[in-house]
Amino acid sequence: MCEYKPLVSVIIPAYNHERFIEKAIRSIWGQTYSRLEIIVVNDGSTDGTGKVIRRLVPESPCELKFVDKKNQGVSATLNHGITLAEGEFVSFLASDDYYDRRYIEEFVETARKRPDCDVFHCDAYEVDEDGVVGSRISDIGSVAPAHGKCFFKILEGRERVIPSTLMVRYSLFDRVGLFDETLVQEDLDFHLRAAKETSFCYIDKALFFSRKVMGSLGRNPRKWIGDGELAINKHRDYIGDRYVEIMNSKFKRNVMICLSGSDYNGAFVYFKKAFFSCRSSNDRAIFLFHFSKSFSYFYIRNCIFKLTPPQSRLSNYLRGFIRKMRK
Repeated sequence: MCEYKPLVSVIIPAYNHERFIEKAIRSIWGQTYSRLEIIVVNDGSTDGTGKVIRRLVPESPCELKFVDKKNQGVSATLNHGITLAEGEFVSFLASDDYYDRRYIEEFVETARKRPDCDVFHCDAYEVDEDGVVGSRISDIGSVAPAHGKCFFKILEGRERVIPSTLMVRYSLFDRVGLFDETLVQEDLDFHLRAAKETSFCYIDKALFFSRKVMGSLGRNPRKWIGDGELAINKHRDYIGDRYVEIMNSKFKRNVMICLSGSDYNGAFVYFKKAFFSCRSSNDRAIFLFHFSKSFSYFYIRNCIFKLTPPQSRLSNYLRGFIRKMRK
């Protein structure tokens, strides 16, 4: 497509994906762009993931670095791969996902045209465990893809990086650091640090296939929404006077996330945080009014489908607030 041919390092953090890791690696081999290196870091897998990778190493048409280490989590695994990368660009590929054959070529060409940007991402298709391709991720939900100067848009949940489709200039790590190994939701913190430093570029093409595996982190939101608070708190000084407003909005979103997943105990926790972080009694009354409508919808829906028992701490707490408001 162009004569600009920088080396691209593709980092695969692998953990217990014996079924999928070969497809991930072969999707890199099949790229229309050839100047690549692959770095696979096996994060202490307990299945046959390491065995599959070792079998593939001699077949690789490009350099394939394989590291087998004890389990330390995603952030430490990504960081280990980054320290081994020699490319001008670094791309990430989860061991159960895979690329469209044009993925890297499209990204490199976009980067050539956009020297003002250091972070690039694209649209993706959802894929189930059996390989059935579903909808484009951009068609799911109402959050727009992150682009341009987007720190506060990401912070407020108005924009996002399409999961796992990230490619960055290596030089960005020198300026903002690596992934925070103390966080489960390491990507949000990295996106926020990057957004303070540079512009994001979104490629409006579905060049990535994101597999939804039951039991993965994305299927258990309580594991990561708490980390979202920690990530925001790291940037409190930069946020300034809007901190309370943004945290209140975050708590409200967490209530809805928990409700949509039938997690009433989690919704109870964030309901209290959202209520007491409102700035005034009037704001609390408005929040209670809007929340009660949302709660009623999820509560009735879940009772109909017998997903939750008819009583919960949240329903009791809500009824108590309603009684107080009526007095």
